[in-house]
Amino acid sequence: MIGDPDPTDGGRLRMRAFDDQGGYGEMRASVDEAGVWTFTGDTMRAMLTIDSGGKTMAAKWERSPDGATWVDWMDMEFAREA
Repeated sequence: MIGDPDPTDGGRLRMRAFDDQGGYGEMRASVDEAGVWTFTGDTMRAMLTIDSGGKTMAAKWERSPDGATWVDWMDMEFAREA
């Protein structure tokens, strides 16, 4: 769920991601001039890139056990059907 811009955090969007057990994580979302979305939390972050035609999206997720050291977690690709 993506919410309103946070004026105290450079206008990044507030965000919550929910799991199937009722838990959630809080993150901030922003989009750069190239259209790359970045989602950042305390222990996870992702960069989502949508192709220029809007038919595919790639997501690269990283995790951090300590909030300072980041390691690859998962790479995902999505394709829009016709």
